[in-house]
Amino acid sequence: FNPKYFLLENVVMDEASENIVTEELGVSPIYINSDLFGAQDRPRLYWTNINIPELPSECSIVTRDILQPPSDVADKHWLDDEFESFDGNNRMVGMLKRFKPDGKRKYYDSSARVYNKDFKMACLTAVSGGGQHKKVLQDGKPRRLTPIEYERLQGVPDDYTSMVADSHRYKMLGNGWTVDVIAHI
Repeated sequence: FNPKYFLLENVVMDEASENIVTEELGVSPIYINSDLFGAQDRPRLYWTNINIPELPSECSIVTRDILQPPSDVADKHWLDDEFESFDGNNRMVGMLKRFKPDGKRKYYDSSARVYNKDFKMACLTAVSGGGQHKKVLQDGKPRRLTPIEYERLQGVPDDYTSMVADSHRYKMLGNGWTVDVIAHI
């Protein structure tokens, strides 16, 4: 194929893998982080034959700017998990404490992280259950981000994905492109 225009996006990867894609497509990737356009830290590589305009140097939008007011957040998003608080001046402000029935720590990984609303949100992923939703500390309590907040992080209009179940909304938004990055390209 010899398309007039093409665009391929993928996560930042090891050099060997990046070189394979670059060789096949005949163009080098351009690194673009969605944080230049909104409240999400989403570093990606874009291979394209489209002439991309100069990127903005920064964007002051942070997580607090895309959050719904607490009164608009359904009870199901607020978490009752025990919470270990860290220094509030970092992007990650704490971890949820989750335990197995035998009382041992279940996990201490990215799915238990709670983020600071005054920073960029960590990169959304294709949530497929298991408590993988991004979490934020709001009004002193941890909660999952709502589908509307996922839409806002991806530059999608509020309720754009509301015709499907929330589980599908989270998954497709985590798998999607950031609209403002694509619009810039």
